[in-house]
Amino acid sequence: MTITQSVRDFALGFPLDSVRARYQRSQDLSAAVALLHERELKRYLLLCATHSDVSLPISPAIDDLWHEFVLHTRDYAAFCSGLTGGFIHHVPMTADDSRAAVAHRYALLLRFYEEEFGESPPADVWRRSGAGGSLLNDCDSDVELADCASESE
Repeated sequence: MTITQSVRDFALGFPLDSVRARYQRSQDLSAAVALLHERELKRYLLLCATHSDVSLPISPAIDDLWHEFVLHTRDYAAFCSGLTGGFIHHVPMTADDSRAAVAHRYALLLRFYEEEFGESPPADVWRRSGAGGSLLNDCDSDVELADCASESE
């Protein structure tokens, strides 16, 4: 799946004011940092939707915002539906996820980001060294695409 301009516009324009405000307060962040994290979460979820065959790892700061977004279930479901027509599940990594496998998927994430957005991801959000270890949270994505045929039956 490729990201169309209309899907990108939908995702990046999706209102997350209340989600971001709660996140900003709970993490004691400046408004500028919270806005950056919001953009990066939306970009991450766009990449998850585009690369549904790979479970992409996430940075800790963005994962905390994703946790907050998931709590706003109606908004989160509407966002996912607008991206994939399905749902982007937030799942913990398993014991089967080796450091090497996570590092490989993280390297893919960074490559996908540069290809899709035409720029390097912000280094203070998406770190470059030690990506297979403590710089990542223990959560991944799992995209479930809608099955249009079964929904219409």
